[in-house]
Amino acid sequence: LNVLAFSGKESERRRVERTRKAGCQSLIGAKRSQTVSKFEELCRAREESTKQFVSYRDESWKFAQRLMGALGSYLGCSPENICFVATQDRVTPTHIHLAMEFTNDGFWQFGLVLGLQKGAPAPVEGYYLQLAIKTQGPSFKVKLLQIDADNKTIAENSFMVARQNADFRELNDFIFEKIKGYFDPDLDKVLEQMANGRPIGFLGKLES
Repeated sequence: LNVLAFSGKESERRRVERTRKAGCQSLIGAKRSQTVSKFEELCRAREESTKQFVSYRDESWKFAQRLMGALGSYLGCSPENICFVATQDRVTPTHIHLAMEFTNDGFWQFGLVLGLQKGAPAPVEGYYLQLAIKTQGPSFKVKLLQIDADNKTIAENSFMVARQNADFRELNDFIFEKIKGYFDPDLDKVLEQMANGRPIGFLGKLES
């Protein structure tokens, strides 16, 4: 009887040991399957970085489109009188994804051209605006750049516009006054500005 009892206990010990070993092997296998190489870590890091940049780009595109739409509504002009242009071109209307350029300081730069001949068929003459946008917390920082004839930034004005429920009124008020001031009816002031290197604003014929 004692021999049988001992045999039974020994069998139980072996069963427990086999179960423990099997559990350890399963755990080791699971850990191995979860282990990734350093190369895979780099690939995953790149994928995540790319996703974040694409998300930032897409949000910036949408914001720029809202900005243009808000300016057009503010001025009361038709959609045909305002368009995106690339900063290196300035005259050829294009799509937002071709107009926007990512710069080293993290801003997206793009141009807007406002046609200033009411009811005129394209091509028309227009006023060029160069803007740069970048997210900062819950807002976009919007810079209105003044560019000289050599394509250098000589001045800039900055505005903070909420990423959600954006209010463009302050920016639009400034743009309106800026363009209106450009066409100052006082000839003496115009000549003085031209003599001092008047910032580029007025363009010739736009390409259709």
